[in-house]
Amino acid sequence: MNQKQAQSVFKIFNPGKDFPAISISGTQCKLDCAHCGGKYLKQMLAIDSPDSLLALCEDLDARGADGALISSGCDFDGHTMLDEYIDTLAMVKSRTNLILNVHTGLITSELANQLAKTNVDIASVDVVGDFETIKNVYGLHHRPIEYKNILQAFDRCGMKSIVPHVCIGLNFGQITGEFSAIDLISSIVPTAIVFIILIPTKGTKMAECSPPTIDNVLSVIKYARSKFANTPLQLGCMRPRSHVFRAYRREIEIGAIKAGINGIVLPAKTTEEYLHENGYSIQKYKTCCAVC
Repeated sequence: MNQKQAQSVFKIFNPGKDFPAISISGTQCKLDCAHCGGKYLKQMLAIDSPDSLLALCEDLDARGADGALISSGCDFDGHTMLDEYIDTLAMVKSRTNLILNVHTGLITSELANQLAKTNVDIASVDVVGDFETIKNVYGLHHRPIEYKNILQAFDRCGMKSIVPHVCIGLNFGQITGEFSAIDLISSIVPTAIVFIILIPTKGTKMAECSPPTIDNVLSVIKYARSKFANTPLQLGCMRPRSHVFRAYRREIEIGAIKAGINGIVLPAKTTEEYLHENGYSIQKYKTCCAVC
């Protein structure tokens, strides 16, 4: 064990009932994206009105929850339903102690400014660095620079925490825009960067795909670390973790630690053992990994 390892702090995140994911569009999404097909909205707490969001958040606060992820399906242009909930998000922040992490989707500069004024804690922004990936996966004709514009809009308006997300292998398991996405992110100083990995999901157009290779995943993470020497890099919950991918998962997690990752959501038991054996000081959280 070297001195650097002995001083390293590693974060483990275990979000559950104290930091639930909430969909403000219920189970509705117009895009039918190739990797998701709306499947993941069904795993969230579904609400259908601003009043029901406020009631849910006040209930979460009353029972001592830490916070919530606010997400949404999209319209045909890739925009989420946030504009209908701006006033409610401000009320949640003024009436509760909840940490709110908002998954923004494509957003205008005006709406980014409005969201920042609600005092929400985190803007989680998916960043895609390749036009063909955007078209093939989302069925949209937006360009990568639009994601850069979103990040810069949040930066200008003083959003408290900006956490870009990069899905490795998003284009049917291939690496086509991930390095460019990291370059786009470098236009700001993010609070952290979250990496997720394509999950071949039953019932979607990518059900029969293979996830990206381990070498490809680690090459993306290493590139990010070379660009962001002091930024927390996290391995998020959306990655292959089922028994089918047991060996893949373990190798990715330990390889990611060696590549410079600072935190992992729901790591394998063998990964925790590796951290202990190599002198890491582990801190555990009941929140999502965008809470740094």
